[in-house]
Formats: sequence, structure tokens, C-alpha cells
Amino acid sequence: MGSGENTATMQLIQEVQNGDENKMEQLLALHEGLIRCVTKRFTNRGVENEDLYQICCIGFIKAVRKFDLSLGLCFSTYAVPTMCGEIKRFLRDDGIVKISRKLQELSLQIYRIQEQRRADNMPAPSLSELAALLNTTEEEVVLAQESARPPESLHSVLREEGHNPIFLIDVLEATGEKESGEYERILEKESVRVALNNLSDAERRLVGLRFYKEMSQSKTAEILGISQVQVSRLEKKILQKMRETMGV
Repeated sequence: MGSGENTATMQLIQEVQNGDENKMEQLLALHEGLIRCVTKRFTNRGVENEDLYQICCIGFIKAVRKFDLSLGLCFSTYAVPTMCGEIKRFLRDDGIVKISRKLQELSLQIYRIQEQRRADNMPAPSLSELAALLNTTEEEVVLAQESARPPESLHSVLREEGHNPIFLIDVLEATGEKESGEYERILEKESVRVALNNLSDAERRLVGLRFYKEMSQSKTAEILGISQVQVSRLEKKILQKMRETMGV
């Protein structure tokens, strides 16, 4: 991402962490391509893509709230593994998306609070207010709200240009074609960086010798002062560790 976009992201994150919940929607819209790229890595697991997307959004929201701006890190470096972890936990614990009774009841409570606010001519409650009023987490509130939202038809008319209607599916396809390649490259780069950061110094050194300097296992073993068999075993262990971090 360019520095301008990164600056905008950091500013929005700061505002959300300072209590401006409305900026979360802007962050989600700004990073929609990245979120969808993460979602695509978990397709064909028996779960609808849009359901996975919503889970990924929850991971993104968690990343925004927990991101430490003082460290000067790239936000996507932190967000990608957080989103992957959220989807992995969901696939492990839930399997297939179901609207539970708890979410249904929570959704109804949210609706009642919002309706009461309207009747009293009061501002709509923020995400944090709803969570506090209902004694639950903000992530649960988001899930409950999404569970109650009817699915949007791909053939909904968004606007008209001249006398020609522009459908939702047209916009999604155009946006996807434009952003998919760029975000895939960003995602791959950031995923590898995060995976490498999770390795020990010794593990990173082995990876550097084998895959960056393209040395043979025997040469790597000679430099590290271990046997070729040990290099082979360590290499398999490290690659598996990196795959798990990257969600592949």
C-alpha cells in the first residue's frame, strides 16, 4: 500500500481506539479487498464465502482494537494473522455457520434498544454502548446484527447511468478484477513476513541459507555445524510451522 493510504489507515485506527466507532466502517471499506483475499484462502471448507467474510471482518475488528500504533509496524502485518486465526478458530469450533438462539435473542435485544432510542429521539447507540448495555462483547454485537440482516441480492440496482441500471454484481466484479491481483501480492508478502517473524533466529538462518541463498542441505549443514539429516528434519518442521502461521 502507498504511504498515503497507510497514513489514512493509521489515522482511522487512532480515531477508533479513541472511541469514534463510526470510523470502523471506513476501515472495513478501505480494507475490503485485503479481507476478501484472506477469506479466499479458506474456501472449499464447507462454509459459504460470505459467512467466512463476516468472520474475517470480526478478526479485522479485533486487530484494529488491539493494534499498537506506537510500534510503527505495518497494520496489515498484524491484521492478516489475526483474521486467519479468527477463521481457523471458527472452522475448528463451529464448522458451519448457524444462527444460534443466543444470537437471535441478542439481535432482538439490540433491535428493542435501537427502537427505544428512536422513540425517545436519542442518538443511535454505538457498538461499545450496545455491548455495555447487553453485557457482551462488541464482536458478539456485530455477529448478532449481521445475523439479522437480510442477504443483499447480487442483482440489486445500485444506481443508474443514463438509462442503464448498474447492478451490485457488476460493481463487485469490476472491483474484484481491479484489486484482486494487488491485494493477493500484498497478502502473500505480509503472510511470509509474519511467518518469518514467528521463527527463532536459528530457524530464520536456516531458511535464509536454504531458500534465499539457495544452498544445498549438505552445505547448509556444514555452515550450521549439524548433520544433513538434522537440516532435513528442521526444514520440514520450520516449513510446517510457517504454513500454519500463514493458514495454508
